[in-house]
Amino acid sequence: MSARYILKIPNTKACFNSTISNICIPKRERCIKPHNELVVPCDKVYNCSRMQCDPEYYLPFVKGDIIMFQTKMIDYTSPDRTMPISIFGTSVILNFIDGNNNSFGDQTSPFVSTFSGWNGYESFQNIVIDTTDFPECWAIEIKNYDDQNNLISEHCTQQYKEVHCSGSFLIESKIECGFDNSRNYYGESEGEYTGTYEFKRFSNKIRLLGSLKPCTIVPEVEREEGIVTSVTIRESIELSINPFVPKFLQSYLTNVLLFTGSVCIDDVEYSLKDVSSSLIPRTNVFRYIANFEDETSVKTSCINC
Repeated sequence: MSARYILKIPNTKACFNSTISNICIPKRERCIKPHNELVVPCDKVYNCSRMQCDPEYYLPFVKGDIIMFQTKMIDYTSPDRTMPISIFGTSVILNFIDGNNNSFGDQTSPFVSTFSGWNGYESFQNIVIDTTDFPECWAIEIKNYDDQNNLISEHCTQQYKEVHCSGSFLIESKIECGFDNSRNYYGESEGEYTGTYEFKRFSNKIRLLGSLKPCTIVPEVEREEGIVTSVTIRESIELSINPFVPKFLQSYLTNVLLFTGSVCIDDVEYSLKDVSSSLIPRTNVFRYIANFEDETSVKTSCINC
């Protein structure tokens, strides 16, 4: 029979196709649930853990983009975690690395702003960066230390790469408070806070490559005694993300960006209708298309329109 297999050997991953008559099935192992955050354990970063048959993927950015990350590092600095003091530089250390693995900044750099708070259940941190003077490729290492200066955990952002061409857009979900499906917190700190007050609320805005294509326009006319009182125009918009979507981004789109069904794309608000996601053959990446509606209402007093 013809089938697709994944070969796992220590330190080696490969995808291949083959026609066989016998196969030995290895012992079943419990799989770790895929991460759906843009900040993950460093060994789970997509480009570092992808299979050989899967293409590289970099999150796009344009110099000058303001990008915010939220982390849930354990606060070992504050005597009371509900009233955090500055934990950056003590419990949390940032290291900005370029495409050649060279460091170009930390939590004290002028392009970094931070906010630490308490969401009612745990500590959270908002990390905001201004990419105006960033290198072409970059990522952030985030290390969490205890009060004895022992390394507790090491997380990394997914890898970013500058784009120079058109065909990218900024997308952000409209979440006013509470949590999304990935435990990102959007409210204000429920205790004390420290850091830049401007960034007390998390923004999940990111840039993606793709295109917006109008599909259909449906006008709805309301009349009273033959007089048109209002016209509602519903425009159907297709958003196609190019060239593909890896699993972590598919999860992020579902659990974060499209969580509420209401998004802003390049500062225009849309309502989600449906999503189409399909696996690209012989890979572990997806084609991803989302359909939205943009509604405009106009009141009028014209007669016999």
